[in-house]
Amino acid sequence: MTLKDPIKHDSLQKTVYGAIRAAILNGELAPGEQIFLGDLAKRLHVSTMPVREALRTLEAQGMISFSSQKKILVARLSAEDLEEFYWIRIPLECRSFVRNLAYLGNEEMEELHALHRMMSDENTSGPEWVRLNREFHMLLYGTKRSRVLKGALKWLWDNVTAYLNLYAQKAFLVQEANRAHEALLSAIEEKEMERAVEILKTHLESGLELKEILHTAWRGEGEEAVT
Repeated sequence: MTLKDPIKHDSLQKTVYGAIRAAILNGELAPGEQIFLGDLAKRLHVSTMPVREALRTLEAQGMISFSSQKKILVARLSAEDLEEFYWIRIPLECRSFVRNLAYLGNEEMEELHALHRMMSDENTSGPEWVRLNREFHMLLYGTKRSRVLKGALKWLWDNVTAYLNLYAQKAFLVQEANRAHEALLSAIEEKEMERAVEILKTHLESGLELKEILHTAWRGEGEEAVT
């Protein structure tokens, strides 16, 4: 669901929240973009009340901010924030992977290979690659088996998705990630667990390559959109 879709469901606030969150995650609402309450309500065919409630939830999750000038802004991209997100991501996701290794059976491996094939398809768009990549990693970590881990990684990945959208615009980074996924699956199947963990750690660290890209991304009319 995106902002162009009218709201038809019973749980209005939850549905509005989901629509705005999806628009941020897929880049329809870009980092640093100003959000107008009335405009969102009009586009979603609802009153401003559920939109305001949804925005407050998204603010608490770090996905938007209310500035001192009473502006509502999509969270900006920051090299400093990126580094901190990955400081949390890398050890947490490596530990989650190690814990879940014993549960990666034939069914899970088939699903991982299917996701990898879709990500490697040259016709897969950037936003679709980001979505598939998230699904791939959540399966690796066994989030369906842990409510706490699922919640923690949801918050973390919601906040890094804008960075991953930028990552997916760089063909060499996508190709590098796809090769890492392939090597990771091979190591798991060959039961080379230490190598698998090292491949995952190196793969996650590649996300920090965005720090250099951030200095030139999302600039407009002489104004920096990232810090």
